[in-house]
Amino acid sequence: MQKRLAEAVSIAGGTSSLVPESRGEKGFDLLQKIAGKLVGEDFLVLPRFRLPDPAALTATCNDTGLLAAAGEFGTEEWLQGLSLVRENPRNYQTMGNLREVFGAPASTRRLRILQLPFVADAPNCWIGGKFPANWVPPAQATSLAFEFSASFDAGQTVAGILTDDWRERVPLPELTAGAAIKYNEPDCEAPQCMLLAVTPEQRGAWDWNVLVNTVTETFSLAKKRAVDTETLQKTWLGQFLPALVTPVDARNNTPNLDFRMAGPAIATGPVVDLPNAPGKTFSS
Repeated sequence: MQKRLAEAVSIAGGTSSLVPESRGEKGFDLLQKIAGKLVGEDFLVLPRFRLPDPAALTATCNDTGLLAAAGEFGTEEWLQGLSLVRENPRNYQTMGNLREVFGAPASTRRLRILQLPFVADAPNCWIGGKFPANWVPPAQATSLAFEFSASFDAGQTVAGILTDDWRERVPLPELTAGAAIKYNEPDCEAPQCMLLAVTPEQRGAWDWNVLVNTVTETFSLAKKRAVDTETLQKTWLGQFLPALVTPVDARNNTPNLDFRMAGPAIATGPVVDLPNAPGKTFSS
């Protein structure tokens, strides 16, 4: 022990008080080295300090609407998500779970969320949770998660352990962006689309009107097929479309869906035989 005491006095500058004359970070480093020599390198010294801007910290601590959009378990879900990707938050969560299991005196402590800068004349929202509609986070925001041992007073001297800190970008829900691609277009290209026309009746020769109607109908169907289900759901047609069109075979020669078998009788039109397709009919 005398050897350790002599080494500690040497680190302190030769004074028996073991209190370094320098202040601030340099003085704290000397105290940490002195404590390491006396009681071991694993001994942790916690400096006491005052927080900057105590008025803003007090205001955000008393802001009851800061976590309004995060939900009842917003802080717990945030910590659980961090524990999956960061080691120190995972260790803190494990410690909290063990405190509850063994009924430790600090088992009832919970994280308190503070955020700077505090905007006095506008709603403040925690950047670690869900954003309310039409709310834009400030350009530079600092979210602080504290576990206090007693009632918090930002003006008093405090001491604590910093478990983790990091920087991240908060993605915006909508962002207008663009991309430009420069490339050499080939002088000749193969056709990207081919329309195969099939004559409805075999007459030995093509009819000009049939070809024109085939192209016109193709363009009409292409426009209709461009309308998807999500587009229809935004209009009053979403209550009726998309409709279900299925073949009906009255003679049961092919698989078909006849909804008349599963419900009340429905008045239908006449059954028409298709040409060149024996046994296949359609009901209008």
